[in-house]
Amino acid sequence: MVKAEFDSAERAFNKLTRTFAAQVEALKKYRTGGQQHVTVKHVTVNEGGQAIVGNVSHGGQGDEKK
Repeated sequence: MVKAEFDSAERAFNKLTRTFAAQVEALKKYRTGGQQHVTVKHVTVNEGGQAIVGNVSHGGQGDEKK
């Protein structure tokens, strides 16, 4: 194979791999609705501490002090 052909094939391969990675990421976002899920397996609460048990969500708006 001539060097020019090799370089052209290499560029095409790089474009295809970047496109594939972007498509996999887009599919992942589509399937999860763009939301992240965190699962906590173990929690320790010391005496006098507080913990919340259940589903917790935050609107992401921050403090709305006016």
